Amino acid sequence: MPTWPRLHQDYGKRKGLSAEVLYFVPLGTNAEVHQVTLKNEGNTPRTIRMYSFVEWCLWNAMDDFTNFQRNFSTGE
Repeated sequence: MPTWPRLHQDYGKRKGLSAEVLYFVPLGTNAEVHQVTLKNEGNTPRTIRMYSFVEWCLWNAMDDFTNFQRNFSTGE
């Protein structure tokens, strides 16, 4: 198991739903692992949907995010 400082943890809370995310990169692996914990802290039952995604960048994430046409042309 990785040890600090390879771990990063974030917390959030909104409208009675709390979220905790633990990020880490396993040693010797070209991957990043996210462990998400959601907790309903309200009094009413909820249905929660989570979706995963992958971000693809050529070099500069902000430039790639704001210059779709160049990325589309490059990808073609």
